[in-house]
Amino acid sequence: MEILYDDRLNKIITPEFYEKKFAECAAEVKDLDEKISRYTRANINYYILGTQILELVNKVGRLYKNSNPGEKQRLMNFLLSNSTLKDGKMLISYKKPFDLIYQRVSRFDWRDGRDSNPRPLP
Repeated sequence: MEILYDDRLNKIITPEFYEKKFAECAAEVKDLDEKISRYTRANINYYILGTQILELVNKVGRLYKNSNPGEKQRLMNFLLSNSTLKDGKMLISYKKPFDLIYQRVSRFDWRDGRDSNPRPLP
């Protein structure tokens, strides 16, 4: 916009051309500001939703235990997808994003006893 203004002052471009280009630039700046605002709101909503999902995951055991059969079924329908029974065992398939949380948690293989990387005590 500075170059555009300098060109106008130096009479390289007409005032009409300057006004047209200035309006185009101003509209583009406004559009970009609106996009940034939308992305910022979406980002905040994303974090809020993530926090709510993690809070639900932390409470799911207690919720299930304290629920009646109908509520338990609704909770399972909310969390699970295409679960099957095979050889007397239930094979569970989680819906997104619960599948990602389960995969992350199941990677922790905590072992009792000696550390897997023993070091001398100080």
